[in-house]
Amino acid sequence: MDKYHDEQLYDILSARAKWGLDEDVITDDQLYRIADAAAGDARLAIGILRTAAGKADRENHERITDDILLDATEDARAQIKQKSLDSLTPHQRVVYDVVHEHGPVGPSEIYEHYSEDVDDPRTKRTVRAYLSKTTQYNHLEADGSSRDREYQPSTSHLPHSLSRVIIELIGRVLWIGKLYPSDLLL
Repeated sequence: MDKYHDEQLYDILSARAKWGLDEDVITDDQLYRIADAAAGDARLAIGILRTAAGKADRENHERITDDILLDATEDARAQIKQKSLDSLTPHQRVVYDVVHEHGPVGPSEIYEHYSEDVDDPRTKRTVRAYLSKTTQYNHLEADGSSRDREYQPSTSHLPHSLSRVIIELIGRVLWIGKLYPSDLLL
């Protein structure tokens, strides 16, 4: 999938807003924030704008508020992820489920579990292609070089605010070597 720069996404969103929304329904600043939140993914950026506009309309708001935008961001991410998961073939879905159940896990162990779970397993090469596809679509994350690569569930589906909290907590553990219960009260 091609990644776009924030300026490119802003241009795409601005054109859509110009033709699809009344004037002053959304600000330029909000369009830039959508572009930033989409992290280069045009489908996500457009989905956020569409979801926010729909929610504002349903709730009879004349403008898209920041709260609506925040909710729309999470909703659009979830919708796109679900659509993408629904498009996986049954065999691809089993590979995805194996990683979610056993991850982080290497390709050999994934293939072992996969071949136990299906009646007519595909080849190891095909399963590696499935892993590549699910990684490309951000369903799974791959760590390590090709020889010692491990796959684990992606954290990109987490709400952005929760992802930041997790990253901050990991940073604290690495910095001071300990995590105290009070650290969880951010």
